[in-house]
Amino acid sequence: MRFLALLLIFALIMACSSEEPQQPEPVTPPSETLRIYALESFRSSKLEAALIPDFEKEYSCKVDLSLFASREELLAAILAKPDTVDLVLGIDNALAAAHDLQDYFKEHNPIHYQELIRDGIADENYCLIPYAYSYIGLLYNPQIVDQAPQSFGELQDPIYANQLALLNPQISAWGQTFLHYVVAVFNEEGLAPLFRAIRKNVCRSYSSSATALNALQNGECGMIFGMFSAAAWLHEQQPLLTPPIQMLLFQEGSYLYTENVAQFKGSKQDKLTNAFIKYLLGETAQSRILYSSGLLPSNPKVILPQSFSNLTFSAFPQNERLPQKLILTNNENWLQIWRRILGDFAR
Repeated sequence: MRFLALLLIFALIMACSSEEPQQPEPVTPPSETLRIYALESFRSSKLEAALIPDFEKEYSCKVDLSLFASREELLAAILAKPDTVDLVLGIDNALAAAHDLQDYFKEHNPIHYQELIRDGIADENYCLIPYAYSYIGLLYNPQIVDQAPQSFGELQDPIYANQLALLNPQISAWGQTFLHYVVAVFNEEGLAPLFRAIRKNVCRSYSSSATALNALQNGECGMIFGMFSAAAWLHEQQPLLTPPIQMLLFQEGSYLYTENVAQFKGSKQDKLTNAFIKYLLGETAQSRILYSSGLLPSNPKVILPQSFSNLTFSAFPQNERLPQKLILTNNENWLQIWRRILGDFAR
């Protein structure tokens, strides 16, 4: 019996040793790659982390992202007409109008985007597809500005001396949108007189919206022109901040701002590109864009947070008063007026 038991143990050992070790299952490499241009703010706002991994997982693909530090660098990359890049994210409507960027991108079928906010559609061929929008408004710190101006006329009052900060339109998307807003309201002939009238109330200009918002919260300035949804977004991010930043729309109306996605004409990835655009406009991605950027979702099905409930959507945008051809022809002239009158405030 002892011999049989030893023989059985030996047989079991030999059987186990003869089994081949299990190999890990091979990882299936992504079948396709989607190449995208975007601004560095796409990463710093955490939108990249919120959107890209889920898209790669859902469509079994890889996203190759090239980031640019400024709108000028992104513009130069677009004008180079790359034939190996598929999409561009973050093209604001002011930049697109000033450089006629629609011609660089493929047309898309409007039937796929019928539910988008209609004001945000910049061209009938859907070369630029808006995924977020807002309107220019006056943001102010009530600890510094007790009673904010309601119009450009009131803004000229010397009681606001050294309280207004502006965004540099040569660099900032918000700044260039404000420049176009002023021209839409006052025409080119009224641009220089208005800038001279408000100069005494300007304390400085900022290059980025994030820096300007921080300065406003910290009391370095009392007012800025920015996206009217930013006040609600700041309150959503910092609900205990007292008093919260306030917002109002001027009596002269406002100006629509959009951020857009576009497909290069040289792109061969139509199927994957369309999938990404559809994903970007879906409710999940749109909600993440709202929380990361403070811009409103182009998809009206997205439920806004409670902090946004007081926003008025009767913004009376003045965009139609400023045709794209006029922007394309005269944008540099308007920037020269800015540099001549307000350029010394830039730091």
